[in-house]
Amino acid sequence: MKMGRITKFRWYGEQVAQWAMRLMEPRLHAKAERIAADIRRELSTAWPPASAPGESPHRRSGHLVESIKTKMVFRGLHGPSAMVYTDSPYAPMLEFGTRRMAARPFFRKVIELHRPSFSKIRYLGRNR
Repeated sequence: MKMGRITKFRWYGEQVAQWAMRLMEPRLHAKAERIAADIRRELSTAWPPASAPGESPHRRSGHLVESIKTKMVFRGLHGPSAMVYTDSPYAPMLEFGTRRMAARPFFRKVIELHRPSFSKIRYLGRNR
């Protein structure tokens, strides 16, 4: 609306930010679920034999596979974030190794495979 020489503008930044976050949330959740599925797939080789150092651990009981979960986290103005995690108490020992056992990484391998696509998750982007 013009008022003489002054032009009046209306700010829609808050509404646009909320709209963008609503669009981003399902994309983030879907990506987290794909990463979790790939981690579970990485753990699908049956035992015996035991895995070699540097390989992903082989499945014995299935507890590790079942412990891979996703969670959406909301951080106020920063918008939604997706977490992929495990609540297994022995997962860190397998992932990083111990004094007596070499690492059998399974989490980091999958994260590194997906890392190039992280930059493609955008508020309004069409890439996946």
